[in-house]
Amino acid sequence: MTAVIPLRLAAQERYAGRRIVCEPLKVVVLLKGDAPLQGRVIQTARGPAEVTYDAGYRYSVRDMQKLADGEFMAKWFPDARGIYTDTTYGRVVVLVNAPSTMKAYQDRAAEAEAELDLPIIVMAIGEARQATPAVVELEDLE
Repeated sequence: MTAVIPLRLAAQERYAGRRIVCEPLKVVVLLKGDAPLQGRVIQTARGPAEVTYDAGYRYSVRDMQKLADGEFMAKWFPDARGIYTDTTYGRVVVLVNAPSTMKAYQDRAAEAEAELDLPIIVMAIGEARQATPAVVELEDLE
């Protein structure tokens, strides 16, 4: 876990998420703003892992969490089963119970996305479980 925490803390106000790729082992850190950061290689229990930075995201994780937890999302999606941030892809996920509400929520998501310039995806509860990406355990990045 110690390898990922410093990556987050070094650019905390810009940290917009991260992806871990298994073959070859690589960490992609998403960054708010356009200023690039220099990549590096870290040593892990599984060998070296390349760390790259993908700049250009409008919101940091903190920004996305404030939006997901705030009144804005509650106004757009009042009956959502849940709203959370997906830091793997830098987006907000809105969960719905009934497939019959999908179209209305997708239309609302498109409007909110345009207003915020933030990707918003609507998923039925079962789909969210299936769409969870497989990632390397953070302890493997020590």
